[in-house]
Amino acid sequence: MGWVKIGEGLNALFSSDAEVEGTVKEINSYSDSMKLYEEEPQNLVVLLRTAGVTVLAPIISLIKGIICTSGGTSSHLAIISREYRIPCIMAARLDHDDDLDKKRVRLLLRQQRGYVYLQEAQNE
Repeated sequence: MGWVKIGEGLNALFSSDAEVEGTVKEINSYSDSMKLYEEEPQNLVVLLRTAGVTVLAPIISLIKGIICTSGGTSSHLAIISREYRIPCIMAARLDHDDDLDKKRVRLLLRQQRGYVYLQEAQNE
């Protein structure tokens, strides 16, 4: 299995290099977070369509990485990710039209940019 680049954005940790792999869960509401809190998932990479950090409060300790399709490096989400040292890509442009929920991704943060890679399915 290989990795395919599907997007990039701004490195919210600024110049810190980071790399994390995990399973994507799109969060759209506080109730989505509460469900995840009860499940206690491993290697969680959260996908947010808005920069609302409030919905992440219950699960912040479970998060390995964050992909946000809006916001910037001065947004509240970016500041919180720096405080908790969670790799975070802000204003991410994703080239992947399919649902990323439950798919495996790798986040690479290099200098001021962040890159999202999708793990390709293994051919059988």
